[in-house]
Amino acid sequence: MPWCIKKNKGFTLIEILVALVILAGAMIIISGIWSGNRQRVEKIGDYHKITQLMEKKIAELEFEWQKQNFDSIPKEQKGDFEEEKYFSWSVKTQPLTLPDPQKIMSLLGQNQDTAVQVAQKTTQFLSQSILETKLTIHYKKGSLESAYSLTTYIVNHGKEIQFSAQ
Repeated sequence: MPWCIKKNKGFTLIEILVALVILAGAMIIISGIWSGNRQRVEKIGDYHKITQLMEKKIAELEFEWQKQNFDSIPKEQKGDFEEEKYFSWSVKTQPLTLPDPQKIMSLLGQNQDTAVQVAQKTTQFLSQSILETKLTIHYKKGSLESAYSLTTYIVNHGKEIQFSAQ
């Protein structure tokens, strides 16, 4: 059967090399996409952790401060989270600052003494009853440092407004 030679139905070396180059290119592209997604997922995890820490710290501070007079609350505090070694916190407080109602009333062309007195008394009451609180979560891991801040308002619900007749 010399005139009838069977051909081998395998792949040539060139075909195998082309397939390997295509496969290597696809693997490089997929690994780049996977790496980017992994970094995004890690970043989302960090944001979630920061949000949890902020919620926890604000709740702790509100609980601690609810029975205190606003004048006895420190203007600045700092600390670490025991269970989170890369995170720390700082908080700054100040009374709520509102604009002078007398200036606003004069800009509006109104100069009614009673209305101005009520507005001034209300502004004074709100400034004494509401504490502006800025909580900052600090993240430090190696050379990477970042800070995330949240400003909220703590209300003293036990404070009573005092109006006196004149």
